[in-house]
Amino acid sequence: MREGLLLTVLMALFFTACSSAPTPLTEGERDAIALEVEETLGQLTEAMNAHDSEQVLEFYKNSDDFLYLGCTDYILGWEAFSRLLRTYYPANPEVVFQQEVVRTRVLSPTVAVVAARGSSTDAEALFWTEVMVREEDGR
Repeated sequence: MREGLLLTVLMALFFTACSSAPTPLTEGERDAIALEVEETLGQLTEAMNAHDSEQVLEFYKNSDDFLYLGCTDYILGWEAFSRLLRTYYPANPEVVFQQEVVRTRVLSPTVAVVAARGSSTDAEALFWTEVMVREEDGR
């Protein structure tokens, strides 16, 4: 009896896993998501150049497990990241950023990873890797 129950559970798991496989995105859907991601990064760059810390922070998820990896350092947690941005932008109003998307990898209808490069009036070469996640509210 125990073996029969185990077999039934395993079969149920197998069929559930097989039936819930995501439908692959079409090329058009991937292109539309990539365009949306590029537009979002353009808006982020505009917020950075406006030196509006609060507007920049709106592009990131306020979470205790937040991780930021920069060129020379990493920041763990939302509080440390938001404190840094709230200090940096008002103190550096002359800095202007430029970003260019190098490649976008759409992982699902709600997740994409972006490699971007750019510069600022403060740094000749900058690079970013952004993990973009569409929230339930569509943002």
